[in-house]
Amino acid sequence: MTDFFSTFNYVQELDVKDFELESLACEAMDWSHSIKAAVNTANSVHLLYFHLLFLLSFINNPSTCKKYKFKFNFFVSWIMTF
Repeated sequence: MTDFFSTFNYVQELDVKDFELESLACEAMDWSHSIKAAVNTANSVHLLYFHLLFLLSFINNPSTCKKYKFKFNFFVSWIMTF
């Protein structure tokens, strides 16, 4: 009878450890999704920053700005959609 209870307690301990591992795995997946979302946001911000620098280079050079006036207006309208 003692062997049965010790085996039963051991199995319960294993179940608790499996549950803890499963909850840790779920938490790791949540962190993974959070990190992936943060990286995507950082890439979007970096791309927007690059476009703004590109736009500023056109503004600083008036002859280029006249040459690419259509592109400039298109870019401003594209920015305004946000």
